[in-house]
Amino acid sequence: MIYDPALHHRRSIRLRTHDYAGGGMYYVTICAEERRRLFGVVVNGRMALNDAGRVVRDEWLKSAAIRHEIVLDEWVDMPDHFHAIVAIRNPGDAGDPPVAPLCDRQVAPAFPAPPACVISGFLSPMERDVFDACLADGTPMIQVLARGLPESFPPRVQRAIDEGRLLGMTPFDATVARINAARAAWCNQYLLHAADRIVIGSLAPRRHAGVPLVRQARR
Repeated sequence: MIYDPALHHRRSIRLRTHDYAGGGMYYVTICAEERRRLFGVVVNGRMALNDAGRVVRDEWLKSAAIRHEIVLDEWVDMPDHFHAIVAIRNPGDAGDPPVAPLCDRQVAPAFPAPPACVISGFLSPMERDVFDACLADGTPMIQVLARGLPESFPPRVQRAIDEGRLLGMTPFDATVARINAARAAWCNQYLLHAADRIVIGSLAPRRHAGVPLVRQARR
């Protein structure tokens, strides 16, 4: 389409300082091209969907199933447009089902489906591989630290924090700089209770702290 200043002069109503990629409630309107009545007709004050309108309805309802970061609110089909209210969740919001990986030094776990959020202490080498993979593909994470928060983070970690993709949490004072067995055990217990699912890699029965935790989770 050729730009015509007499026609194409609509100004954006977006707030310049608002991050629309972040969490919040959004009112969405999607219009058919040239406002053609593609989706059905109004009969006695009620919308009667045609085949195209039913496709719009069904695909909209699938959105929350395939996009874990959104929650659907009210919505309505009209003959030539569609209105909806949708909530976008930040990583780690209460509605996200966190997944906790447990693995030792041999093999990292494979997730059966892309998780909405991964929660872990990322203590073992293979768990740190999961951390690196999530950083690379943008999967939201909650890192439960078995020590105090450091004064600074590596640039790629700080970038994920600034973008709202990584949340760090710990009950330990900043002076606690080293990880010991007791704090690591606390971290694993916290994950066991906080995670919606536990994905297990390879656990060596005689030496991995995750084995009794898995037994506990199965009871």
